[in-house]
Amino acid sequence: SGAGFFTDAYDLTVIGTALLLIKPLWGLDTGQVALLGSSALIASAMGAFVWGRLADVLGRKRMYGLAAAVMTIAAVASGLAPNFAWLLAFRFILGVAIGGDYPVSGVMMTEYANVKDRGRMVALMFSSYVLGSIAGPTVALLLLASGINESLTWRLLLGLGAVPSLQIGRAHV
Repeated sequence: SGAGFFTDAYDLTVIGTALLLIKPLWGLDTGQVALLGSSALIASAMGAFVWGRLADVLGRKRMYGLAAAVMTIAAVASGLAPNFAWLLAFRFILGVAIGGDYPVSGVMMTEYANVKDRGRMVALMFSSYVLGSIAGPTVALLLLASGINESLTWRLLLGLGAVPSLQIGRAHV
């Protein structure tokens, strides 16, 4: 569950830096930047509502694994997006899956943690969100400092969001 929250935070925060690099490369206007920056957040609200209900009907473990798979695919696809429209679509899909991870991760943690450690485990899960929020800009700084070309840097930033979600998927196979 902590890895899920880490991934959610990484994917939601890294877009800010990526947009600074993408805007001049693709000649985006302010509206397009705002849309790309907010699409995953808007989609996550929708995803939480729908995914939470599906998890109750189809099973939390199954939906958690599906969220991880969709996050992995959408992160890689975002890094490979050829233009604004595709990046917007992939970020929206990513957001839906992030929204699905929120309720399922939290519920699973409280269900599976023993009573004695439940508070500590839930606190650790939520603190992993902070770590993911720190990891995004840190990875961006490292990539930028390495001298990698900016058009590759933003793609790596977005695509690397697949790494922690791959770990979630492996744990639930």
